Amino acid sequence: MPIAQPPHSAGRPFPGLRSRIDPSQIPSPITSWQTDQATWDQSAFMTCASSQTIPVSNSEYVAVDQGNSAPRFIRLSTYAMPFSHDLASGCHLPVAAMIQPFAQQPENESPVPVVDFGESGPPRCGSCRGYINPWCTWTSAGQKWICNLCQETTEVPLEYFATLEASGQRVDHASRPELNHGTVDFIVPKEYWAQPPPPRLLSSNNDPIDSPSKATFLPNLQQQKPPSRKPVPLHVLFGIDVSAESLTSGLTPSICAILRQSLFAGDPDSSSKNIGIVAYDAKAVYFFDLSPNLSQPKMLVVSDLDSMFVPLRTGLFVDPYLSRNLIEGLLDMIPTYFLSAVSGGAALGAAVQAGLSALLHTGGEMLLFQRSYPSDLPERSKSDQELANTDKERILFAPESLKWLEIAEECAEAGVAVNTWLFPSLSVSTNLGAFHQSSPSDLTVASSHADNAIFTTFTHSERLDDRREAHIQCATLYTSRTGERRVRVLNIAVQVSTLAANVFKNADLEVVCCTFAREGSHVIPDVRNYHAARLISMGAPATMRYLYPRMTAIHDLSSNVGFPSETTGRLTLPSPMPSSYTHMEPHGVYMIENGEDMYIWVGDGVSPQILLDLFDVENWDEIGPRTHSLPELQTHLSVQVRNIIMHGNLLRGRALPLHVVRQNMDGAEIEFSNLLVEDTNNDAMSYVDSFITGASNALVSSDLCFEHKQINQALVNGTNIGSTKWHIPW
Repeated sequence: MPIAQPPHSAGRPFPGLRSRIDPSQIPSPITSWQTDQATWDQSAFMTCASSQTIPVSNSEYVAVDQGNSAPRFIRLSTYAMPFSHDLASGCHLPVAAMIQPFAQQPENESPVPVVDFGESGPPRCGSCRGYINPWCTWTSAGQKWICNLCQETTEVPLEYFATLEASGQRVDHASRPELNHGTVDFIVPKEYWAQPPPPRLLSSNNDPIDSPSKATFLPNLQQQKPPSRKPVPLHVLFGIDVSAESLTSGLTPSICAILRQSLFAGDPDSSSKNIGIVAYDAKAVYFFDLSPNLSQPKMLVVSDLDSMFVPLRTGLFVDPYLSRNLIEGLLDMIPTYFLSAVSGGAALGAAVQAGLSALLHTGGEMLLFQRSYPSDLPERSKSDQELANTDKERILFAPESLKWLEIAEECAEAGVAVNTWLFPSLSVSTNLGAFHQSSPSDLTVASSHADNAIFTTFTHSERLDDRREAHIQCATLYTSRTGERRVRVLNIAVQVSTLAANVFKNADLEVVCCTFAREGSHVIPDVRNYHAARLISMGAPATMRYLYPRMTAIHDLSSNVGFPSETTGRLTLPSPMPSSYTHMEPHGVYMIENGEDMYIWVGDGVSPQILLDLFDVENWDEIGPRTHSLPELQTHLSVQVRNIIMHGNLLRGRALPLHVVRQNMDGAEIEFSNLLVEDTNNDAMSYVDSFITGASNALVSSDLCFEHKQINQALVNGTNIGSTKWHIPW
């Protein structure tokens, strides 16, 4: 028997009387997901096959690159490109692309091919500078090639020349990855190396912290920079907050223990060969010399936070395995050495400047772990907080000081990524080095990973020829973790349409949804800032999981669930279910996750055997409210659930915080309920109510859907769906 939704709801119930509706008769995304996954369990996705639909972003599939990049790398909002601006405007459908150049591939999919053209570099169009790709054509007996992006002709370099077959293809076409694959990595020569950061980063002036561009090095580093920066393996700098607040909360010892475990847990050959550690509080930044020839770490202190510099030339970045004893000793020493620290926060700005100075010549990543409020940031005034829910609320979304914008630009230009891990009771939201547009055509990102996505919209400067395809090419110049300079090129070609019906027929709902998600309304400034920062760089799979969390029943799993399939070799996952209390039962156990958090909901009527198999307890009351992990039991159910959780962690590259929630007992049930997006919550109607249009007892089939009314209103009024005042959690 279904259970009722708890009374904590903050949604909008449907006004008036209405007929009882069977939720199972309403279209559900669950059905689409299951059908799509069943399709790709039986066959591979051919990237140029017009008869196949685009896989749902969260489906597990194997793509065969036939010349178009796989959807995991680039997804379009429609695969029938409107031929004119008028048609695109009339459809009210965003013409956009979700680009995820380093998306993670499944193990059984062919990896991105790597092509090396030597010192000459990859062939490029002499007009638009596009890269050679499968959609280029050949002319003049193979001596010239026609660019598919601008239709201009370019001479073929002598070392790249090959004669043509009768079909017009090169005789070596089959052996050339760049002519067969839409996604390819080109190893590039010296002229593609990263440029040194602007001179402002190398100024010898010691300006205060409000001018971070004046961060300096010691005089022996003040030399004329070379015209380009030689690519080197990834450098990683860890910054640890050692303030009194961080030490007393237990954060500093925890971070040191986690670093000690993670630095030496993986394969030595695949781990970073250049890591460094600094500590900081409100008074100073502490650098550590970890040279392997030392008997113990050497600490150097920079107490002038307004004139930050790096006090050592060598020994800051070391191979963790060559200096393992020193690193382990340092991480053991830090929690006790700084016990005498006084309260007053930690200078986050100075720590970022220190990392920027240290990584200026190599690029790399900073990972900063902060517990206390930054001592070099002014407190938000009460009057600022009163701006929430007003026209001036946007002021709260801007940095408190322009120095943060300057630091962000400098980090991006220097190829330095800043990852901040901010812990509870901290009301700071900073995004350093996430994105910088250095020119109208170039986007600069200090560092990127498999989950990073770039969202791009397109507009028409003139009508497209509907007899040709529309071509999109994205080139990402980057340095691999091993220090090799490459260009990853993504290519896709789609048909051009003169009919609105074809534009809608070939639309990708997930990319459209990702577009509208970036225009969401607000809850509170801090929450909105967080969600906005997450959404702006999410790819399609993460965004769709974020908007519609995946929920499964784990109390009645089939025996084969949670184990590899004999036919596909992939882990057999449980079928998802609608995110609603209507589909839940009090004797059940349900798991839901949205890519941010994972909840296991335990009903008050659950079987004692399930409790024993899953939690190693016999009584429902014995499950602690702070249970954040499952015991490693050898029961069949425990192995199944832990395999499912581990599978999700491997796909996303990280583990989610786990919360165990007991029905009508734990406060975390509110957060769990807010993920049930088909129920009445988050100031919105339930999914069922959204299909009702009036207070009438007439059959539902005689009414227009509520969503259709919203779309019709937007089309008639020339507005967008966002102006219909729908409310969403962020």
